[in-house]
Formats: sequence, C-alpha cells, structure tokens
Amino acid sequence: MRGRGVSHQPLRLESIGDFLQKIIDLYRRNVRLFAEILLVPSVVVTISGLWIERLVERMVAIAELTDPAERLAQVTLPTVGILVYFVTITIIQCASLGAIAAAVQEVQRGRSIDVPGAWLRAAKHLAGIVTIGAAYPIASIAGAFVAMLVFIVPMALLGALVGQPLFILFAAPFVIGCMIAIPLLLVRYALAVPVLVNEDAGTLQAFRRSASLTKGSRLFLVIVLLIALLSANVVAFIFQGPFMAARWLAGEGSFATVMLIGQAIAGTIGSALGMPFPMLAICLLYVELKNREQTITIGV
Repeated sequence: MRGRGVSHQPLRLESIGDFLQKIIDLYRRNVRLFAEILLVPSVVVTISGLWIERLVERMVAIAELTDPAERLAQVTLPTVGILVYFVTITIIQCASLGAIAAAVQEVQRGRSIDVPGAWLRAAKHLAGIVTIGAAYPIASIAGAFVAMLVFIVPMALLGALVGQPLFILFAAPFVIGCMIAIPLLLVRYALAVPVLVNEDAGTLQAFRRSASLTKGSRLFLVIVLLIALLSANVVAFIFQGPFMAARWLAGEGSFATVMLIGQAIAGTIGSALGMPFPMLAICLLYVELKNREQTITIGV
C-alpha cells in the first residue's frame, strides 16, 4: 500500500527564536569563509552605492530646475542609471547567494569547500542566476506600474471626489494590504537560487519549487528575513556610520574626500560581514523546508 505524500510541513512562528540561533551558530563557525566569498561583491556594492549617492544628489539638483523640458532631458540618464544599478546589484546579490548556498550545503554535509569552489558551483548556473536576479527588480517595476494604473489613479480620482478624510479611510486598507502582500509575494520565490544551485534545476523549475517549498511558511520567512536584513544593516552602519557622520560634518574639501575613502573601505568590510545574515537565512530556510518535505512509502 502506498502512503500519501506530504509535500511540506509549515514552519511554526514560535520556532523563530530557535531558527535565528541556527543562523548565528552557522555564521560564527564559518564567518571567515562567508566573508571571503562576499568580499569582491561587497567592494562592487559599496563603490556602486557611493556612485548612486552622487546620482541621487544630481537628481535633487535637477528637480530644482524651472524649465520642465530641460528637467526631463537631464533627469533621463540618471534615472536609467539608477534602474540599471538596481538590476545589476540584484544579479550580483543572487550570484553571491548562489555561492553561499553551495558553501552552506557542503558545510551542512560536513565537507570542506573553499571560496573558488563555491563560486564555481554558482557559475555553473550563471544563466539562471542572471534570469532570477533580473526578474526581481523588473517584476517590481512592472508591479508598481500596474498598481499605479489599477489602484493609485482611481484612488486619486476618489480623493478628489470624496475629500481627504474619506480618501484616507479608503486608501489605508490598500496601503496596508500592499505592505503585507508584497513581502509575501517576494518570499514566495526567495528560495529559487538555492534550488537552482543545489538541485541543478532549471530556472522555471526553481521558481515553481520555491513556491512549493515556501507554501504555508511565508509569514515565517518574512519575519526571519526582516530580522536578518536589519542585522545586516546594523553591522554595515557600525562600520560606515562614523565616516558618514564625519563627511556630513566636513562638507566639502580634502578631509571629506579622506572620509569618503574611509567609508568605502569600512563599507566593504561591513558589507562582507553583514551580508551573510540574510543569505544564510534563505539558505537555512531552504534546508529546513527541504528536510520537512516528506514522501513516505509504506510497503505492506
């Protein structure tokens, strides 16, 4: 007699503390390996982040122009640059996640792996990683555009008709719904890269597998990833914060330039030490959910 397969066992919210401890333990035991894997991506992310900072400052200056035609002409290139930046950074982060996923799998099996080995494992799935990395920001931009057409424009018209107090009453549920729905939608496919690298899956199969594994556990994933992202940002700020404050106080000049260089170096270190937290969260979530996936066959 063949038993009924159980596709997944949802993670329970009360186990979040234990799961976070697993992330911390894995990080502490292998911090050097993870930091070295993420060192080069951290350099790229930090330097490009400083470049984006300059672009944003330029866009703020452009916004003060009085001629609409001139403002549109000058804002186009920085806007394209920012969009390209987000797509490129997401691809780099997905590639880094692939290397971390390969390393976590080997560590969990009690086997050794070095930095080149982890990146070679990820490089075998480069096309899929690029596709997944590009899909997230493109889907977000497309989703924002659709939301603007379907919801925001009608909401604006409604506000003009009913007045501000009633408009807020109608708009509040939509805004709250978006704040809940968007993270839940993103985590639906959060495990696509670990699936791609560790199961040698195709890109579409990785998306479908991630959706299947996360079913019933997405709120758990949202909470864990938010905590992990907050931890990564705290680590990054500890390293970069003093230099950012010094630059702000210095204004312009040679001292500000020295602080900018210091911020770049400190930002690279902080990113290499902080970025593993959300990536380890995703990788361990994949391992945990995969282990809970059961197909039981009982022979009589």
